[in-house]
Amino acid sequence: MTQDATTFCPIPTCDIPMPIVESPGEERTGEPVLPRVLLQAAGTSHAVRNVKWLVLVFLFAAVLELGLFLRMPTPEPQVVYGDFPRLMLMEAPR
Repeated sequence: MTQDATTFCPIPTCDIPMPIVESPGEERTGEPVLPRVLLQAAGTSHAVRNVKWLVLVFLFAAVLELGLFLRMPTPEPQVVYGDFPRLMLMEAPR
């Protein structure tokens, strides 16, 4: 099979309409209706801003936890001696 210009005609991208997967929404009186492209761009920039804020909050929490961890003193072993009789399993009771 050979491919030539008569088999597959090129379609300019300006002739392909945008797909509409949802209704444009409710029209309210007195408010301009924004095109979906602008709504998507605004939503995308808003989502990027939210993700940046969340990353900043988590980084702040990580730095705070790291600071608290480094400030903690090193643990030292504690030896506790009890004043109770020890039971020996192999020895006869006294």
